[in-house]
Amino acid sequence: MKALRLLALIAACMVCLYASSQDMIVTNEGTALKVYNLEVSSNSVFYQLEDKPDAPIQKILKSDILIIKKADGTKLDFSAPTQPTAPAATPAASQSGVTKVTVENLSAEAKAANEALIAKYNQIYDTNVGEIKKNSNAGWAYGRLGVTNKSVLENEDIAINIETGYAWEGDQLKLHNLFEYSSPDNVRIQFSISNKTDNTIYIDLGNTFYVSMGQSFPYYVPVSTTTSSGSSSGAGVNAGAIAGALGIGGGLATLAGGINIGGGKSNATTTTTFSQRVIALPPHSTHTLEPCFMFGDELRTICQGFSLRRVPGFHVCAANFNDENGGRMAEYDVYSYSEQSSPLQMSFVTAYSKTEDFSSSCSIQAGLYLKEMYGEDLFRTMMKTGKLPTKIEGKSKTLLDQPVLAIKIKLENNKNQPSFPKQ
Repeated sequence: MKALRLLALIAACMVCLYASSQDMIVTNEGTALKVYNLEVSSNSVFYQLEDKPDAPIQKILKSDILIIKKADGTKLDFSAPTQPTAPAATPAASQSGVTKVTVENLSAEAKAANEALIAKYNQIYDTNVGEIKKNSNAGWAYGRLGVTNKSVLENEDIAINIETGYAWEGDQLKLHNLFEYSSPDNVRIQFSISNKTDNTIYIDLGNTFYVSMGQSFPYYVPVSTTTSSGSSSGAGVNAGAIAGALGIGGGLATLAGGINIGGGKSNATTTTTFSQRVIALPPHSTHTLEPCFMFGDELRTICQGFSLRRVPGFHVCAANFNDENGGRMAEYDVYSYSEQSSPLQMSFVTAYSKTEDFSSSCSIQAGLYLKEMYGEDLFRTMMKTGKLPTKIEGKSKTLLDQPVLAIKIKLENNKNQPSFPKQ
């Protein structure tokens, strides 16, 4: 009988011990969830249902939560609506506390800076390279991206820079391979965010995305990494060992993260690290985001007549111009597209706050589209004649100060395949 009472006491103590490490989420529907590793962001709450490093990370919107009861006794009440205060230069914030920054609500100074930055990417280049003796079909073309007029690349707080490229040297994009005759590998795009202010800006990677042809690439994936070091030895787990661990009696025992409960010894250390969601950007500094493949890394049809294909040793963008629609592009042709007619559409969106708790935040978005396509010989001649600003790097030429966002495109003439639009 005494043994049964002891085991019952042990069980009760164990329940209390493990329950104390849990938080509880109560939803608007009255469902109670016991959770671990709770993380509250500006719009969502992330958690795990098991106290295991490899347990799936769940997500729930804050708007679906009534209250959170934390293990330390504190409570987070989501039932009362918040009334965030919008910045003076922008319209009233939405109920979520996020203000979408648009061209219309920029200050006069920020609007001028934004227009200048967009103009940097959209500048017009002279394509008149003189008399053309031979204008044969091109095997390759260069696509040039433009920035949509409604984009916000710069406001009072931050500025966004865009780069494209193929090769890498350390963490830096190297663009010289774009102009060598070897086939380029899958093109990448990279965004940098600069803090223009004298205060820290907080970038929310959970609401920062690159979107390509409707496919979203997030910059934050909530994962955890667990590392363990040291060694342990000892007897198996039994009732006497658990009793000792709880101070009820029995031999010397250690209860630490489930490691070595018994009469043995342990000097192991386990550390769990969660991926960083919020980036603190110091005053007048720049954070460069991880590069993305411009159209992903899966071989597929991206749009009509345009695909990501594999040629020996490389992934390349390929455009098909079949004979029924005028045939392949010539070496000195220029095809021009508007924001509306462009078959390729991409965008970048990010959210940031001036306060660490994200009590209010701003969201800005920039759009990209295919602005022009140049036949390969025309593009190279424009570089040689200085119509495209270039500089020499060893034996290679590269674009100066990255004013041109370019893609090298393989041209094909498949009669049985849809044609890429010429204009």
